[in-house]
Amino acid sequence: MFFKNISTMFKREFRAYFYTPLAYVFIGMFVFFMGIMFNSFLQNYLNYMQASAYQMGAQITIDRLAEAFYANMHVILMIMIPFFTMRLFTSESSQGTFALLMTSPIRTIELVIAKFAGAATIVLIMLGMTVIFPIFLFAFSDKSAQSPGPDMGIVGATYLGLVLISFTYVAIGTFWSSITESQLIALVFTFFNIFFLWLLSLWAQSTSGGVQATLQQMAVNEQFMSFSRGTLELKSFVIFLSYIIFYLFLTNRSIESRAWRS
Repeated sequence: MFFKNISTMFKREFRAYFYTPLAYVFIGMFVFFMGIMFNSFLQNYLNYMQASAYQMGAQITIDRLAEAFYANMHVILMIMIPFFTMRLFTSESSQGTFALLMTSPIRTIELVIAKFAGAATIVLIMLGMTVIFPIFLFAFSDKSAQSPGPDMGIVGATYLGLVLISFTYVAIGTFWSSITESQLIALVFTFFNIFFLWLLSLWAQSTSGGVQATLQQMAVNEQFMSFSRGTLELKSFVIFLSYIIFYLFLTNRSIESRAWRS
């Protein structure tokens, strides 16, 4: 019954994104911007290759350039994901369906997981549509020592990092959507929360010792950068999963509180 309820609610949430132009517009915008960045990435790579051929520039691998490309992809996801999550619970309040959900035979944790999974699936679709870029590079590289193409192991690790950090942002947005009836407020607080976690790595630079180490571990972008370099560390998985579980737990408590008050 647990998984059946989640599956039913998930289908409802996922389809809701495509009842309006929201999913089409943002998925299209994401792919468009990433296409522009990929074109710029190719131009930079060709310039580096040309310069190194004439010994006019420093040697740089395609994986180092791709690291900057995926860092930009991460920034775009930071900006776009709050727009997907701001409506998760606020829409139920505006449409007057929240009370109906609370009286239906579904537990709050099932509702929270289904809402989260719906938004996370949209993000997976967005990321999946960009996989064509590294495949293109690998397929059309000459596999020579000078131009070996991207390391697909690093690419795979990077996409795993993108999935984990994106799911973290979705969980954050789900929480803030659950505590307010205003989509604008949910959007603003989600942005601030994500930006706060991003700033932790900068604050860590002005500290030292145990405080610095703690802030660096808590900074989600620091954990993502380890994935983008092809490093898979258990602590990075644990940190991302801890954030996701923590914010989903807060969301569940928030929904339970709202249900009790109503």
